[in-house]
Amino acid sequence: MLFLIGPRSAEMLENALQDGFNGILISDGYVVYRAWKNRLRCWPHLIRKLRGLAESSDGRVAGVGKEMEGIMQMLMDAIYEARIEPPPEGLPVRHTADIARLRHLCARRIGWMTTRCCAASCANSSTTGT
Repeated sequence: MLFLIGPRSAEMLENALQDGFNGILISDGYVVYRAWKNRLRCWPHLIRKLRGLAESSDGRVAGVGKEMEGIMQMLMDAIYEARIEPPPEGLPVRHTADIARLRHLCARRIGWMTTRCCAASCANSSTTGT
């Protein structure tokens, strides 16, 4: 396990992981880490992002954020419980429907973001004449 705190850059990541690191990089959402193929997002960072969505002034976004946060928190609790007493069928099987719902909500959110970005781009183009 390697734990680094300090200034972040692509160079820092390359230097720290240059000697054939084949493990999993667990990180926040900093853009430099996105190029790493074997990367997982840190769950507490994801929970904070979802909490931010849940607190949105846009009711639709807030509703989805609350649902996603609830699913993630439930999955996190299930992982902790499984450390003490693993379910016989395994966590992925037990929570198949929850994971599918979370994936669906993520895909919908990406669709909303694309639509909003395209709408904003079109609005800017019509006001600037480009």
